[in-house]
Order: sequence, then structure tokens, then C-alpha cells
Amino acid sequence: SETTLYETKDAKLISGLVGLIAVDVPKSQGACMCCGSPTLEFYKAGTLILTLGVQHGRALRWLDGPWTADAQLTTASGDRFVKWMTNHRVGQPEKDRTGSLEQEAQASESEKRWLAAMPPSLRPYWGKDSMFGPSDKTISEMDSVLTKNIPDRNGRILALLGWFGSGESWNGYPAYEGTAETLLMKYTTRQLVEALAGRKLTSGQLDGAARLFSGELARKRPQERNLLPKAIRKQLLDYCRSSADADKAERTLATLSEQEG
Repeated sequence: SETTLYETKDAKLISGLVGLIAVDVPKSQGACMCCGSPTLEFYKAGTLILTLGVQHGRALRWLDGPWTADAQLTTASGDRFVKWMTNHRVGQPEKDRTGSLEQEAQASESEKRWLAAMPPSLRPYWGKDSMFGPSDKTISEMDSVLTKNIPDRNGRILALLGWFGSGESWNGYPAYEGTAETLLMKYTTRQLVEALAGRKLTSGQLDGAARLFSGELARKRPQERNLLPKAIRKQLLDYCRSSADADKAERTLATLSEQEG
């Protein structure tokens, strides 16, 4: 099903394209799971000598070549590279690059919002472990530090709920958001409920509580679902019903509304 999008034997033109490639070595540390598109094939005397896969208009993968990771193009190189492709009737890399950069900018804003909501005493741990989140050892240290800085248990739980509720989405969220959830799951369901009871909650705390009670807690402690009082359940449902995020409303209604009445 592969299609040749563009072909040239003009050595000067090909040299010009290769000359646009400048790699940001420090950022070239991993490989995307995508196959990439399109693929650039270079021939010499009719023999295929080099294959480069274009990754989201931002990186190049040298198939069976010396690069151990996808080579991230510098900003200027990436802009010139995809423009060359567009000018030669291959416009997808430029579209992919534009979309990728927009997603990156959105992710950056989400991360800033997440860090702003993070309990100050935990900020030194940011990025300490892998991209998939802190290790069990680090989680234990964070729990101890938070306990020391916020001795009141209810205060700790509310701080964590506000943090957990600062994420942009409950679906397809960055792995680092699981840290707040892991710390919250260290508390019993009764302790979590006690922290919520009789308090005027912020939108972040409501979001975090709804996210927790309709997500990880519902999955891991289904036998304790009725410990959530009707008043709190209604508060969370009302919050999510008014949300512009259809996914949040759907998930919460599917989980918590089963207990209404």
C-alpha cells in the first residue's frame, strides 16, 4: 500500500535537503513508538543505501544506521526541513510538526499548572526519578515529608486532592499525575471521607475527589464504595455535571450515580 510521494535524481537538490539536517544531540535520547511517515530513501547506482523515517516532522530515524535514538532536529532545522518537504508536494511533515509543537505547548502549560498546585514541600522531588513517576522509596519519602510539613491529616489529604484535581484531563494524562493518586491511596477510605465531610471544597479539591472516588479507589476498593456519604456524593456529582469536560461527567456519573438514592 506504500506510495511514492516524490522522487528526484537531482544531486544538487538532494544535497540541499541533507544540508538542512541539524541534530539536537542532547535531546536525542529516545525513540517514538510510531513507525514514522514519510520515509526518505536514498539510492546510489540503483541500490538503496540509506533510509530515514520522519517522526512527526521533528525527528529522523536512521533505519539500521549508527543513530541509537531518533535524531531530534533543531528548531531552525526542523522548520526548514518540513518547509522543503511541503515545497516538494509532501505536506504531511509540516502539518505533523505544527500539531506536535501545539501539543507540546499545551503540555507545558499543564505541567506549570500541576507544579503550581503541588504541595511546596514536595517540589524538590519533581523529576527525581524516571518519567514514569517516582519509585516506591521516593513515594515513601514524599509521604514522610508531607506529614512533617502538614501535621494535620485532613489538611494533607485536602492538599493532595487539590493537587490531583489540577490535571487537565482524567483520560490520557501524563504519567507524573499518578504520584498524587499514589499518595492519596495511602489513606483509608474512611480517612478520605472524613477530610471531605462538612467542608467547603475548592474546585480543585472537588475535581481531585471525584477523580479519585470514580477512578482508582472505585477499582481497588469496590467493597467500600458505600462509605461515601450521600451529601458528599451529591456534591461531587453536581460538580461533574456542571463540568464542560464530558469525559469527567460521564465517568463520575457512571460510578457514583449508581449509589444515589
